[in-house]
Amino acid sequence: MSVAMVNSSTVMEFIQDTETFNSSIKECFEMLDVDGNGMLSQRELRDGFHRVFSLEYNLYDAIFKRFDEDQNGLIDPTEFRSLVRELMLAMARGFGDLPILVALEQDSLLMKAAQHELACLDVKRARRKNSKKQKNVFFGVCLCCHKSKTS
Repeated sequence: MSVAMVNSSTVMEFIQDTETFNSSIKECFEMLDVDGNGMLSQRELRDGFHRVFSLEYNLYDAIFKRFDEDQNGLIDPTEFRSLVRELMLAMARGFGDLPILVALEQDSLLMKAAQHELACLDVKRARRKNSKKQKNVFFGVCLCCHKSKTS
């Protein structure tokens, strides 16, 4: 387990990054699909979903019933993505704007959301750092040390 600080924007930005979110959902689905048939049985969901979300054990049957849209007794990847998206949106609403310190499983989607947020912050910092360097150069001469910049 790890500790992370999350709030609603941590989760919302993760969901809005469709490529990263869908990749994470696919990874989680494959982790839960123990028999590898491309569908989640009620048992597979119940036995492994705690690694993705920390929920009360008695909620799994209700969740399964709610998201098994075609009522075939299995959750397909599209139904799973819908399930996870709805649960994460509900969490985001519950977190609100204030940061909350939470203990998370390494494979959990909230941990992936927190990691996504950190990666985005690193990219923003790097861009800011590069733009500051560029702003300090005037006609190829560094304004700080007055040396010629040939990059």
